[in-house]
Amino acid sequence: MNASPYAAGPALVLTLALCALTPLAALAGGAAAAAPAGGGSALVADLGSGDGKARERAARRLASEGGPEAVEPLAAALADERWQVRKYAAFALAQIGDRRAVEPLLRALRDPVWHVREQAAMALGRIGDRRAAEPLRARFADADWHVREQAALALRKLEGGGPPQADEAVAALLRDPDWRVRQQAVLSLAARGASSPGSFDLLLGALADRDWHVREVAASALGRLREPAAVPPLIAALGDADWHVRGQAAHALGLIGDRRAAEPLRALLGDAVDDVRDDARKALKRLAR
Repeated sequence: MNASPYAAGPALVLTLALCALTPLAALAGGAAAAAPAGGGSALVADLGSGDGKARERAARRLASEGGPEAVEPLAAALADERWQVRKYAAFALAQIGDRRAVEPLLRALRDPVWHVREQAAMALGRIGDRRAAEPLRARFADADWHVREQAALALRKLEGGGPPQADEAVAALLRDPDWRVRQQAVLSLAARGASSPGSFDLLLGALADRDWHVREVAASALGRLREPAAVPPLIAALGDADWHVRGQAAHALGLIGDRRAAEPLRALLGDAVDDVRDDARKALKRLAR
């Protein structure tokens, strides 16, 4: 088994990306444990408090205790003077998942504070309303990488496999200066599979990315496509400077099962890293079947 978590594939990487939201989820859960039953209506009332901290606590707790009755008050809280209230209101609306929140959340994508824009993008992806697709694409040019990454993640949820015309937007993300955003772009392509010829070419380009995290997920995605045209670039990736990429390229070649990879994989049995040698052995066993 590969040592790198990315070797488990796009599903796990998506899970890891979502871990960035864990602090908010933990805070909401902790607040729920301390809250009395039926406290949702009191929390809604607290959103109108003159005490900013009280409004913030109410928005945070409504993430776990709020229901349909909280949607409109939380949507109004997206315009609160305190950015912390706006952030937690967006997070709470994501947990409730009501489409009435879509328009206010679209406005929140233009909030001056990136924390709020990030949470608004996350909420729109979770709600899943197609009205958010173009506004989310517009966030690909956001000044903050957290927002760009979350916009890519949300758009991937909205589009699923994604139409071929989305290649242009993903290509723009692959040019992003932050590797985490480029990684999300690769995962978007991986989720789309072979539905677009352009997707395959973009994945090949990502295999030469300057950051190993991106090259690794690109190798993983190419292996899942099982496309023979990916064999030569994956063989070249067996010589990558980073061992994560070498191991994932070996794994991908094993999945594709093309005998052209046999000799390069045998050469990898002398790699300095145990995990890479193990990946090469497993790939060779697949080829021998």
